[in-house]
Amino acid sequence: MGKNSGAGSASLKLIIYTIRRFPMTIVFLVSIMALNAAVITNDDVEHYSELMLCFILGASLSAALQIVWERFFKSSMARILFMLFAAVSSLVYLVIVFDTDISVKASIRTIIILFMLFIAFIWVPSIKSRVTFYESFLAVFRAFFIAVFFAGVIFLGVYLIITAIDQLIADVDERAYLHAANIIAILYAPIHFLSLIPAYDKEVQEDAEEAQPSGTRHASRFLEGLISYVFIPVTSLFTVILLLYIIINITGAFWKQSLLEPLLVSYSITVIVVYLLSANLQNVFAKYFRRIFPKVLVPVVLFQTISSILKINELGITYGRYYVILFGLFATACGVIFCIIPAAKIGVIAPILLIMSAVSVIPPVDAFTVSRINQAGRLKKALEANDMLEGNTIIPGKSLSSEDKQTIRSSLEYLRRLKDTGRYDWLASYNETDNFSKTFGFNEYEINEPSAKYISLSRDPNRMIPISGLDYMGAISLSLSADYKGPEGLVIDNMNYSLEFEADDEERFMVLYDDERNEIIRASINEFFKAYEDRGEDSDVLTLEEASYTAVSNLATMIFIADQININNWNGESSYYASGYVFINLN
Repeated sequence: MGKNSGAGSASLKLIIYTIRRFPMTIVFLVSIMALNAAVITNDDVEHYSELMLCFILGASLSAALQIVWERFFKSSMARILFMLFAAVSSLVYLVIVFDTDISVKASIRTIIILFMLFIAFIWVPSIKSRVTFYESFLAVFRAFFIAVFFAGVIFLGVYLIITAIDQLIADVDERAYLHAANIIAILYAPIHFLSLIPAYDKEVQEDAEEAQPSGTRHASRFLEGLISYVFIPVTSLFTVILLLYIIINITGAFWKQSLLEPLLVSYSITVIVVYLLSANLQNVFAKYFRRIFPKVLVPVVLFQTISSILKINELGITYGRYYVILFGLFATACGVIFCIIPAAKIGVIAPILLIMSAVSVIPPVDAFTVSRINQAGRLKKALEANDMLEGNTIIPGKSLSSEDKQTIRSSLEYLRRLKDTGRYDWLASYNETDNFSKTFGFNEYEINEPSAKYISLSRDPNRMIPISGLDYMGAISLSLSADYKGPEGLVIDNMNYSLEFEADDEERFMVLYDDERNEIIRASINEFFKAYEDRGEDSDVLTLEEASYTAVSNLATMIFIADQININNWNGESSYYASGYVFINLN
């Protein structure tokens, strides 16, 4: 009882300590949780995305500023000013994005800012400090996965409790699961994470001594074993496979393969993360990893950079490729730094990353300005090469190559996605009409398929169908790729008949049998569709005669009148479908 009481008291102290340490962050987290709860309850909240981004930015900024205050400031007034700055900054952000569609640019710039705050959160404690960058990184890494693990276990327990109540005691609204997940993921998990971040200021440390677990900057035996005997061997195996892949496939086409770029980027990230985690470990695996892998990282990153540059020649610069190349430069710097600088000083990679991130969002060298200029240049060059640009007027093209068509399509789509077409006077004719084919003279979504054909025909609904002299009428569907059941309950002159579908080699038939399985009449479904295959691409209304197909035998006459006919030929594969009525007359 005493131990449980002590554990409960320690947990309560830890929560109170974390709330006191990060008060403004907790306020923003509660706001996020409340916003999600409103959405779960009401299904829709006006300006949800703008408010969510505002609160996330406020929570991240206030957490980073708290770490800055702990490292460099002492006065309470500075802390209050930092909290006010976080609140005002998030409010300004909300005003900027309010009542506007959150564009790709705004979203990515917000993500980059959040990433910069996260890097600052890790790096600031190590600036001119006895705490190294890799120790701070390890502390954040450890705290994150512990928080995720406990949050997952708690949610599983809550899920089972809610399910038990729902099954055994009373009906529970299904939204209870979402509310529980919201509270655990948005409030509990971040508080648990923040509670495990070491207090680097002396005074804050004194407040934290009784509440915060010790050893948060150092790898536990379990984590050391995980890094040394799982992460490092897996990364080594990944390296061997990657090098074999490069050696076996190193040809001209290899450099433009879509798999190469993401594969090399993911490898670079893996090596950098594992290096930081193992920087303070002294076992053999960690020492050899730190000695060898930075030297492997540099040539691999060069492969990635060459691949990205070749793709620029083919597809132009996009913001995605801009960030891939920027990361390549950072990873190269990391590889060189890891080779020549002692582990205790590798924190220099953090300001490099922060500077590069800032460059990527500040015009005129940001990702969006550079990519816009490049894509607009590609588009204009293609138009000029085909004599499609006179002054600021676009003239529809006539005989463009497939490469030029694709350049025009992809570049215009990129500019349109980023809402940048209005920046250029020579795109005014397109902006006014928003009609691609009229402006450029060819189809925007044209696909280079040698055989693509679609026929859609229907019977004139105003024409009546004569049924005099017929014994039976029924609704039916025909196809060459699937069997449909014929109409049931076919009784003529007190005798039972069955209308069935049969296949003979590649031909399909509609066959009428009597109750002794004697064939009365057979009609070819292939022959029916063949009459419409040569119409070319068509969408037309058929007369009654054009929609009719008749088969005759010694025993009966069968007439099929189509209401709808669809024939689709795509790259050599065809599908046939018709629906309508079948009429039968026995001789």
